[in-house]
Amino acid sequence: MPILIALLISLNFFVACSKSTSSGSTASVTTPSPVFFLTQLKNYERQSSIGIDFSIKSQASYGTISREGTGLLKYTPTYNFTGRDLAKITLEDGRKTIVQLIIYVVDTPSMNNVTNDTFFNGDFEIYPEFWWGLEQSKAFDMWAYHTACDNFRIGIIDTGVNFNHPDLTDNKDTSITGYDFVNEDSDPNDDMGHGTHVAGIIAARGNNATAISGICQTAKLVAIKVLDEDGEGLVSTIVQGINYANTNSIKITNNSYGIAIPTTTSDKTLSESYWEDYLLDNSHSISIESTIAALTDAITDAQTAGNLFIAAAGNSAKNNDELLMIPANYSNFIDNVISVAAVDPNDDLAYFSNTGLEYVDIAAPGVSIENLAYDYSSGVELTYTAEESGTSMAAPYVTGAAAIIWDAKWGANRSYAQVKAALLGGASILGSDSRGKIKNDNMLNIVGAYNAL
Repeated sequence: MPILIALLISLNFFVACSKSTSSGSTASVTTPSPVFFLTQLKNYERQSSIGIDFSIKSQASYGTISREGTGLLKYTPTYNFTGRDLAKITLEDGRKTIVQLIIYVVDTPSMNNVTNDTFFNGDFEIYPEFWWGLEQSKAFDMWAYHTACDNFRIGIIDTGVNFNHPDLTDNKDTSITGYDFVNEDSDPNDDMGHGTHVAGIIAARGNNATAISGICQTAKLVAIKVLDEDGEGLVSTIVQGINYANTNSIKITNNSYGIAIPTTTSDKTLSESYWEDYLLDNSHSISIESTIAALTDAITDAQTAGNLFIAAAGNSAKNNDELLMIPANYSNFIDNVISVAAVDPNDDLAYFSNTGLEYVDIAAPGVSIENLAYDYSSGVELTYTAEESGTSMAAPYVTGAAAIIWDAKWGANRSYAQVKAALLGGASILGSDSRGKIKNDNMLNIVGAYNAL
């Protein structure tokens, strides 16, 4: 049986879905005006049995919330407000709670100076799945300083990418076609959806009045299709994809796929003969050792070329220190590889995420991530996105972070090793319940990484 690599989305099987340690100057952010309207409440007022005569109880870190006329709440920042806040609001009519809202407080005019994307405006405070990962990773704050990632190419080694999506079309690298190593042609279109979702996290077009924005609002994306419509592929095909990236000067690749190979007798829940058969690529008549050697050579060649290789850690809630998770586990002995776990909005590791004090470098947002859908309906913007969870979603956050800080410091000739060191050295720290499970409790902080670079 051929060696199958699976995607890392969080499903029942492997489908590859605070403290800062940084120092130095910080990227500037726009301070909002002292008072601005938070949101309209007309829909919620209709739920009250006594009309609009309800009381407001609220909790926010940097401000207070009060009523301001019919259907409006007003947010008043207090000292040390940086332009971003989360507010919990409870509306009561004297007898019962009408509705509880978790609302993202943002200075809309200053936000519009950065991006005018649809779901970051009118619906921004209602749908946290569109923005929480960007907030937690400090992408919003980074955007106040830098938004582009177009000094170099970013490779999506995945199921392909649907560049017909209106939020991706302008971020396709038109100087290179990409390649489909599954069907062996030059049309690496996405027939599964995974690669398009990943591409959107990295670089959905920003400030185009459409849907959302990826971390890199402008970018040069290249689709490298190595996985089929079921999200499966051969290691040998993936090696071809990595070699294609190396040959075409692609500085960063995102690799949201993997396979866990047992390394001890206790791991081998099936017979020894099963694993001998499974780990044999019959189409090429090579052993697992030869296949892994070819993968090792391809990633080493990427390192020699000065390229970063970002990999998803896996979704089986296993400890990667105790199994061979490829390609993520290369992070411990090929230093251009970064292995990424998934974190939730509470700064805790996702229940499904693989961990590893030795083999997992950093955690990034990977739970309930809304991003681009490959099977959208043209002109129907509500179909432009889909929600997924997995280390597959966490890895592209780190890919986007690496790209935006590297692009921002492009003139300083920073190396891949310096970019990796900055991502890890500028990280925030995981929530207390998740500490001691990955290297240094690292959680992605893009501004911290930028300051460390």
